[in-house]
Amino acid sequence: MAPMQEASRVPLVQALLAAWLVLAGVAIGQIAPGVVGYAFAAILLACTVLVAGAIILAQSPTRRPRAARATRSTASPYAQLLSPEQFARVLEVELSRARRHEHPLSLLEIGIDEWPALVAQRGRAAAARKQDDLATDVQRLLRDADYVTRQENGTLALLLPETAPDGAAAVALKIHESARAHLHVTVRSGLAAFPRDALSGDGLVREAEAALELATLHHVPCASSAGLD
Repeated sequence: MAPMQEASRVPLVQALLAAWLVLAGVAIGQIAPGVVGYAFAAILLACTVLVAGAIILAQSPTRRPRAARATRSTASPYAQLLSPEQFARVLEVELSRARRHEHPLSLLEIGIDEWPALVAQRGRAAAARKQDDLATDVQRLLRDADYVTRQENGTLALLLPETAPDGAAAVALKIHESARAHLHVTVRSGLAAFPRDALSGDGLVREAEAALELATLHHVPCASSAGLD
């Protein structure tokens, strides 16, 4: 029964119990007047209150957990896709954590080869869908602790906390091979690592963008300011 229907029955139960109490009290007063009658009436009243309380509790709707708990989404096993603004904020947070604990952190700039030609041949909408497909493929390959954002000119930025340069280079190679096999496009990566290449978020972004240009120039899957990975 719905909670509204259950709640509407409670006043009815209370009214019936009250009427029964009055009639029973009058009957006892007629049958056994005096002290004995009052004693029976008191006992009847106490029993009536106990029974009424039990019935009302039984009729009350069961309290349910908060909706937020019931609809809490299961954590995705893939990397999180953020807006550029969110990505910039997360970069600063993760960089601060890496600096405080002296842990590694890497940033990858992923670009689709010949992006201007792709836009010219297939149109901007089709090229944007290809970038979306790449973002989905990249999310699948990364950990749930990593972050991805779409950028202009067909590029993606990847934030890899707790990842040293050699680990990030391995990720870049895996993305390069997957994009070629599943999306039939060639992608290249520019790698910047904290603290090797830069100490600030802006510095990491500049180094990664410069490294992507180097990888594109030399036609290699990945490059960094330290060389071709």
